[in-house]
Amino acid sequence: MHRARELERRTQAWDRVHRVYSHTFTESWQKSNKTTVKVYSHLFYDPERAQAVRSNLNSLVVQVFDELSHGRKVDQRLFQEARPYLKEVVTRRDLSIKPRKRYG
Repeated sequence: MHRARELERRTQAWDRVHRVYSHTFTESWQKSNKTTVKVYSHLFYDPERAQAVRSNLNSLVVQVFDELSHGRKVDQRLFQEARPYLKEVVTRRDLSIKPRKRYG
């Protein structure tokens, strides 16, 4: 992700034909027999696709958050997909009240 954001800042990396940012760099890889091989890596970043992925992720998290906040059961597959982006917080309004779960 770091390299992708760097590419977005570099306007000379914009490929007008394919509508992506591109960057080529070289790395030296060491093979198992201790021979070093020069490898050319090509990195492409599509800002339109990245925006679509972010939008889909936001929709997923909002959907799961709404279900959880209304106390409804969430499809396990959706919950597992959204789980890295949710944080469970225990809230207490009064010490005499049993703690409840809140997602946010």
